[in-house]
Amino acid sequence: MMLEREDLHDKLRIRCGELAFQSFGYQYIFDSRIKRLSTNLNLIKAMGLLVPALVGSIVFAYGNQSSLLSGIVKFATPVLIFQFVLSLLAVVYKWDDELYYGVEASASYANLHAEFRKIQQFPPSTYNDLSVQSQPLETEYGLRQQQDSKVSH
Repeated sequence: MMLEREDLHDKLRIRCGELAFQSFGYQYIFDSRIKRLSTNLNLIKAMGLLVPALVGSIVFAYGNQSSLLSGIVKFATPVLIFQFVLSLLAVVYKWDDELYYGVEASASYANLHAEFRKIQQFPPSTYNDLSVQSQPLETEYGLRQQQDSKVSH
């Protein structure tokens, strides 16, 4: 009977280690998404401000008859079209929402990783205590997985 309890204790501790590793992996995936989405959204913002400001500055400094203005407009037009297409994609595919969800999910997985890792490295001495500590984390992990599947990308 005692051997079975020790075996269950070891299996549960190992399970906590596996869930810590999986949580770390999901956190890494969401961090990668956050980086990609942040880069794209910042590019849209920068182009949306930089190009009109550049054209406006040229008009302000040299007037609207400047030969420099026609060159800038020829350069700015394709850039603005590209920026418009990116902005349209960002709205249609809800990149802002994806970014927000990614930040939330990453933070949640980081917390789960830390908590599972702590339990795995410093487990309580009894199976019952270990089970009491790990059960709410496993529930949270399961709920996070369900939420991710609803928002899967």
